[in-house]
Amino acid sequence: ILSEVACPDKLRRELPEQADMPIVWVGTNPNKGLAVISFTGSELALDCSHRTTNQFITPVQVTGQKPFRLLAVWDHNDRKEGLNRRPGPLLRALDDSSDFCKQGDLVVAGDFNNNPLWDKPNGPNNMQIIAQELMKRGLVSLYHKTTGLDFGAEVRATYWQYRNQAMPYHIDYIFVPTPWLENMVSFEIGNFEDWCTPGFSDHAPLIAEFSHQQ
Repeated sequence: ILSEVACPDKLRRELPEQADMPIVWVGTNPNKGLAVISFTGSELALDCSHRTTNQFITPVQVTGQKPFRLLAVWDHNDRKEGLNRRPGPLLRALDDSSDFCKQGDLVVAGDFNNNPLWDKPNGPNNMQIIAQELMKRGLVSLYHKTTGLDFGAEVRATYWQYRNQAMPYHIDYIFVPTPWLENMVSFEIGNFEDWCTPGFSDHAPLIAEFSHQQ
C-alpha cells in the first residue's frame, strides 16, 4: 500500500521491469494517489463498494493463494471540510462498504494520519474510535498485539514530519483478523536511517509475513 504515488501508467514507464504487476490505484492527480501493488502474483480488483467521496480509502479484492479483502487506507480525516466536524473517510467507508468490511478475512492497513495523542473530547475521528470499530470486526493491530503497548503509547515511529528525526509519530497501522496471528511469521517496521535518510519517504514501511494454511 503506497500513498502519494503516481498513477499506474507513470509507474510502469518508470519501472518497466515491473510492468506486469497488478495495481489498483485511486486518485484525481496522476502524480499523487493511493496504490495497492501485488508483488506475489495475487490478482487485485477494486471492489464495487468503493466511493470516491471517501477519498483514498480503497476496498480491494485480493485473489490468490490466500484470498482476502483489503481496505487500503490513506486517511485525510476530512481536513478539507474541517477536521472533527464529522466522521472522516475511513469511518464512512466502514459503513459504505459494510458488506466488504464484515468479519472474516479482512485486512485494514495503511496511513491513518492519526494517533490517540491527538484525540479530542467527543471527536468523531478519534483514533480510539477507529480502533474500536476495527476491533468490532475481529481485527487486531499487529504493532500493538506484538508489543503489548496501548494505542498512544507507541515507542516506534512510522512517520517523521518534514523528515526530521526529532519529530517522530506513529500513524501507520496494519489490522488483521485475530486468527491470522497463529500463522504470522514476522512483523517489522522500517527505520529512519534506511528510509528517510536516503530520501525515499517520510514514512517507514510496516511489513508483515504470514504462512499460508489451507
